[in-house]
Amino acid sequence: MKRVGLHTDCEGALPSIAVGKPLTSKELPKEVEVGGGEDLWGRATVDFRSQRVANYELSQPSAPQVCSPDGKPTADPADVPTPGSQPTDLYPTDLYPTPDPSFDIGDVLRSPTP
Repeated sequence: MKRVGLHTDCEGALPSIAVGKPLTSKELPKEVEVGGGEDLWGRATVDFRSQRVANYELSQPSAPQVCSPDGKPTADPADVPTPGSQPTDLYPTDLYPTPDPSFDIGDVLRSPTP
């Protein structure tokens, strides 16, 4: 197993265990999707182009929301909230308690007063 550098704001790590010699660049995945699907064991799905990979562990970037398509940070992660951490509803209904309209049954059934 070859140890790859630790993940950063825009770079992840993909250590893997392969049978035989080290993997060549042609056997590595073309792309690894950030926040992609999971396999049966709850691991992030990675498509290696080799059947020799016995195991792997994907370490996602720590702040992909601040990264440009070429993998360079575009802002300080402390200044940019993670996706899903901010409300997306422009008119949230659960911020304030809604008034509970109630009435007295006597108000409805009361006979009119002269």
